[in-house]
Amino acid sequence: MNSNGDSIPSKEARERISSLLRSARSTIHPLAKTLGPFTRQERRVGRPITQDEVAEACSISRQWYLSLEKGLAVKASVGVLDRIASVLMLSDVERSELFILAIPELATLKKGSGAGQGPQTVHFLGLTASRLWSAASEVEALSTKAAALIALIRPARKQDTP
Repeated sequence: MNSNGDSIPSKEARERISSLLRSARSTIHPLAKTLGPFTRQERRVGRPITQDEVAEACSISRQWYLSLEKGLAVKASVGVLDRIASVLMLSDVERSELFILAIPELATLKKGSGAGQGPQTVHFLGLTASRLWSAASEVEALSTKAAALIALIRPARKQDTP
């Protein structure tokens, strides 16, 4: 754990994350037109997938992704891990491994579950986190729209009353 009480993956886990990410990035064919849900720029099609391109597709900084891929001690959220797994088109097994390695607390889920249940549990948690993230974003957007509507209505009411 670091000074904030957050768990950082062990050196061995970070090395495995590094290997997994580099391998996944290198196996994507240069002619691929998409990276998961992200459409590649036409000028990049035909070229190997770069760290910069993965970072851009995941909406994270290149420096942060580079740190993760180099095996440096960084903490990743479930949402970021989910985006990375989607962009790199990881299999369910690879996705589960990424989550378990990057979030040390999930290793206890893997150990405590029945045979073969760990990867499914981690995959489910990743999907649930993505849905919650989307729901939170939608609520925030609706709240912002509601506040704007209220701001428009209130001045009109003040003008109507003497």
